[in-house]
This record gives sequence, structure tokens and C-alpha cells, in this order.
Amino acid sequence: MDPVLDWFATHRELTPTTPPLADELVLHFDWVQAVTNQCVTFCTTILRGSVRSEIQFEISLRRLDTDKLAQLHSVLSRRHAGLDNGPEVAGSVAWLLGLSLQQTSNLGLPERAATVRQLLLVQ
Repeated sequence: MDPVLDWFATHRELTPTTPPLADELVLHFDWVQAVTNQCVTFCTTILRGSVRSEIQFEISLRRLDTDKLAQLHSVLSRRHAGLDNGPEVAGSVAWLLGLSLQQTSNLGLPERAATVRQLLLVQ
């Protein structure tokens, strides 16, 4: 199992009326509806205590195989319909960040995983 996803699975989704606990994350995730040059732009804000991480990243639809394109469609459909929960959103963000890094960098899998953990404030 992925340690990033394991960590997120133990944290609850926060609502505006639920104050975060000392070591909890607040995760906001959205995407730009317009697709530009076959790329989808994602926006994520993560708060953990006094630390804030704001990430904007792209995924090229042209570079996705059929399975990953279907998975992306599922992630966005579930998010749009409000059918996902906190751990699922966190897992989706981790997957999307890893996919974006795979498309835009020369990092190997261990380095991509470490970068995703750092961006998501997972220590």
C-alpha cells in the first residue's frame, strides 16, 4: 500500500463547521473547467497547522492511456457529484500530482513519491 494514501486514510474530511485538530489537514481541491491545449489545470490548497501549500498543476490529456483517462474521468465525475470523501479526495490529489510529475519531470518513481509527500505536507 502507498504510505501517502495510508496516512490520508486516517484523517477525516473537514467542513467549515468542523475546526481542524492540531495535526489535521484541511484540503481544498478543484480544477479549471476549460481545457486548454488538451491540458486540465488543477488547484489544491493544503493547510496543516500554520503551514500552507498551494499547488497548481496540469495533466496533458493527450499523454494519458485509455485506463488513466477513464480513471481521471471517474475522479472528476465523483468529485463534481460530491460522491467522494476526505480520504478519497486526498488519494485522488496524490495520484493526480504523481501523474503530473510523471508527465513534466524526469524524476523516478521514488523521487516523484517523495515530492508528492512534500507537496501534500506529509512528513
